Amino acid sequence: MIQPWFESLPAVLIFSLGRYFFNGTKGETEKLNMRFHFPRTIFMDRYMASNYDIVSRLREERNRLRNELSDVRAALKGMNEFPIGDHTDRIVNILKATLRFVEGEKSDR
Repeated sequence: MIQPWFESLPAVLIFSLGRYFFNGTKGETEKLNMRFHFPRTIFMDRYMASNYDIVSRLREERNRLRNELSDVRAALKGMNEFPIGDHTDRIVNILKATLRFVEGEKSDR
C-alpha cells in the first residue's frame, strides 16, 4: 500500500474514496456499499516525513503486539475449550475435578 509522507501539511486535505472494486469472479466492477467512517480527529503527524522512522517503528511494534495478542487469545481459547472425548471443558474445571478426585482418594485410605 502506498502511503503519503508529507514534508509540510497542506491547508486543506481532500480525500478521494475509491468506492468501486473489480470482482474477478464476476468479471465486472462493483460498488462498495459499506459505510465509511472518518474519525473526528485525524493525527497528521503520523504522515509527516520527519516522523517516518518513529512511525515505522511504532507500526512494527503495534503489529508485533497484535500478533502476540492473537497467540494469547488462541492459548486462552485452548484452555477454555479443552477437548475431552466428544466435548470440551475449561481446564480449570478439569483441574478442580482432578483435585476433588485425588482428595477423595486420600480420605478413603
